[in-house]
Parts: sequence; structure tokens; C-alpha cells
Amino acid sequence: MRSGQFPVESLSLTALEALLFERPLLVNGHCPVLVGPLPALQRRLWYARFRGSFSEALATAVGRPRTAEAMGAQGRRYVEENYRWETVEQAYREVLEAIIAGGRGRA
Repeated sequence: MRSGQFPVESLSLTALEALLFERPLLVNGHCPVLVGPLPALQRRLWYARFRGSFSEALATAVGRPRTAEAMGAQGRRYVEENYRWETVEQAYREVLEAIIAGGRGRA
């Protein structure tokens, strides 16, 4: 990646749905929002350049079915633990409660 270029990818609903259906993700390694939160095994499928690392990561996903299955199962667990509606709702409640509590007593 050249200086001044930024990845424009994000952890989207499509990516989360793919993980929920036990499909490993092949993600842009320059995008910390994609690489950072993923479980350790999933982090193996990222690329820095199209030539080289992309084809190597793709070969891992396609050529190693057991590894891909393990990544898929791990991805599903990750989504179920972090993105179930109840989990997201609780996180919002905690943030809102902290904001409300921080505003008390101020004029």
C-alpha cells in the first residue's frame, strides 16, 4: 500500500453473516477493523498485496479444507459471542447508562 492510501473496508453485516455460516473471511491486512477483532485462527486469512499474500491466503482457504472448517467454526462462535442481539443491546444500554449517569448533577 502506498503512502496516503487507506483501506475502505469494514466489518460489515455481510462479513458477520459469512462467519455465522461458518465461512472463513479473506480480508485486507491493512484494515485493522477487519484483522484486529477476528479470532486468532481467522487472522491467518488476510492479504497485504494482491500478488503474493492474497494468493497464499486464498490457497489456504481452498486447499486446506480442515483448516477452513476450523476457521469457519471459530468464526461462528465469535459472532455468536459478540454480535447476538442481546449482546449488542446490552452494550448500548451500558453506554447510554454511563452517559446518563455522567450528566447527573450538572446544570
